[in-house]
Amino acid sequence: NTWERVWPAATLRYMTGHRVGQTPLAPGTSFLQLARCAVASTASGASPISITDVAFTSMLFLDSDTSSVTLGVRLEEGSGAVNIESLSSSKQWSGHAHMTVAQCPESMLSCARQCGPCIPEASGSLSGGDFYSATGNGYLGEFRSVESVWTTAGPSPETAGDTAQIVSKISLQHAQSQGLSPGEYAQLRTVSWLDSCGQAGVMMDALHGGRPYAFAGLEECHLDSRTTCTSAVMWGDLSGANGGRYLDGHHRCACRMKGDNVVFL
Repeated sequence: NTWERVWPAATLRYMTGHRVGQTPLAPGTSFLQLARCAVASTASGASPISITDVAFTSMLFLDSDTSSVTLGVRLEEGSGAVNIESLSSSKQWSGHAHMTVAQCPESMLSCARQCGPCIPEASGSLSGGDFYSATGNGYLGEFRSVESVWTTAGPSPETAGDTAQIVSKISLQHAQSQGLSPGEYAQLRTVSWLDSCGQAGVMMDALHGGRPYAFAGLEECHLDSRTTCTSAVMWGDLSGANGGRYLDGHHRCACRMKGDNVVFL
């Protein structure tokens, strides 16, 4: 099965808030969301979606003079392999991500449901402003939505490791719909929420040192098939050993991720 999706100018304006350094790039979470929607459209029922062996193979630059981007999502139903590509101005397809997707048992998320974020004991805290001043990436709009961070990793990541824990509170209150339909806006807010919940995880990596960074891959991600962002407050609860669980405003686990591969620039 193959789907083509056009990101119009309004979508691109929203997406340009995602930055690596100061360069606007399509976030990896937008590719995860595309894959989730593709599988959900062919699946029976509303089971969670499992996405594994994720590789972001090339960056999709969002130039200021680009009026639209055409994307192709190709799903091999037998294997669950998904490839995501964009169509260049010369009508050539370029790959940006590949992964494997499947429906998974409700238990992949239910074990973490209705259990709110646990602020780490003996933790230090950062305001969103202090966090972003040290992150290395110039996020804007709703991609700059971390309000507060609590961490056991310390002011520098040398103490981080498998025992480290980071909790971040996400407040999605910066952007307006910018001409987007309500459905498209909800999907885009989900993209920025998933991205924002994972941003603070960079504090666990001793190689960061305030440098710009990008995600090159992910071992596994389990998403509620109905996941869209309708709440202004979200939570990211990250552990060096167990990956992350991402909670909505009702403390319901809507996503679990593990094994991210970060590249520092």
